[in-house]
Amino acid sequence: MKIMWITNVELPAVTKYRGEDTVVGGWMDFSSQLLAERTDIELQIFSLTNAAYEGLLIGNIAYHSFTTENVDKVINNALNEIQPDVLHIWGSEYVHSLKCILAAAKLHYLPQTIVSIQGLVSVYHEHYLLGIPYEVIHHRSIYERLRKNSLLDQKRKMWENGENEKQTYSKAINCIGRTEWDYACVKEINPQIRYYCCNEILREGFYKNSWKYENCEKYKIAFSQAHYSIKGLHIILQAMSIIKKFYPQVKLSIVGSSIFDEKYTFVKRNTYREYLKRLIVDNDLYDNVEWIGQCDEKKMIAHYLNANVFVSASTIENSSNSIAEAMILGVPVVASDVGGIKSFMLHEKEGLLYQADAYYMLAYCIIRIFQDRNYAKMLGENAQRRARQTHDYVKNTDELIKIYKNIAEKNDK
Repeated sequence: MKIMWITNVELPAVTKYRGEDTVVGGWMDFSSQLLAERTDIELQIFSLTNAAYEGLLIGNIAYHSFTTENVDKVINNALNEIQPDVLHIWGSEYVHSLKCILAAAKLHYLPQTIVSIQGLVSVYHEHYLLGIPYEVIHHRSIYERLRKNSLLDQKRKMWENGENEKQTYSKAINCIGRTEWDYACVKEINPQIRYYCCNEILREGFYKNSWKYENCEKYKIAFSQAHYSIKGLHIILQAMSIIKKFYPQVKLSIVGSSIFDEKYTFVKRNTYREYLKRLIVDNDLYDNVEWIGQCDEKKMIAHYLNANVFVSASTIENSSNSIAEAMILGVPVVASDVGGIKSFMLHEKEGLLYQADAYYMLAYCIIRIFQDRNYAKMLGENAQRRARQTHDYVKNTDELIKIYKNIAEKNDK
């Protein structure tokens, strides 16, 4: 069975082959390797990247590149030459996904095409600025005016991408999702779309490690990327001002570069970043926050294992890979009750959920875990048990192949 993937990032197998590093796409990379190990699968992957290559064979997979500008030509030629049994488009957030759907429609490939729901920007934009004060939302620095990159501009761009996304799902016949939330949202766009459920495969290293309370740094909070307002750093910083009253030694460990980095000059002032700085300074949190830079898989695992709790403060998510990675390691998790999160984590049993903009409840949940080591252990153990089932890479690979065969057989008939 010939499978053709479209991905919105270049996979680590290719960047490593070219002598470069990347911190994105690891979960798709592992999934592709597992799929290509099956003797009845011939996999070719087309990735959005500025690097130019065609038919780069690494192991059992052939890799190709495309850009937003040439995607129409590349995919059109590939469909004609490869004639895949299934065309699988990973994600719908960017315009190339729509262009791929249109190319598939033009060549009568829609019945053999399936779109994986990752995030849904057509819905995300509605929650983009949750919890941010009015005066911050409507402020624009000179730099942001020139670059048209203020918070409101960012929300508008997400809305524009969402309009393309709606067209993608309106034309698509098949999609893959994994939560009640993404089912509801995609069915609202296209009630006739055929929805398949398949859980995600995580990065390989996360299946091989486990969190232990005795080895973690007490009162340390692990947090993922932070410069993107939808991830809710502004919310957890407000919660930190409460937590610090009970635990002055609390530490928030954040993936990414420091917002106090000198490269962010006055000329390039960013309104959201300035707001975060103000929250840190006004609440006397400077010594309670650390920035650990970009993390590869190995460093990310250490980031989780060293923490007393992992927090996702996102204003919207479908199913967060960060939460899934924390859960499968057995790290206690506190997460905002948004999007599809409660489709794979039960409140009070496998983690703690709180109302997304209620920073005081976020503080309360974190304090509960800090106060009771046995409760923390119980949440982590239950989370790990659930995640090992949800993200079982053998079961999920089998399910994906089953979906491919179903689509291919329907087309044969």
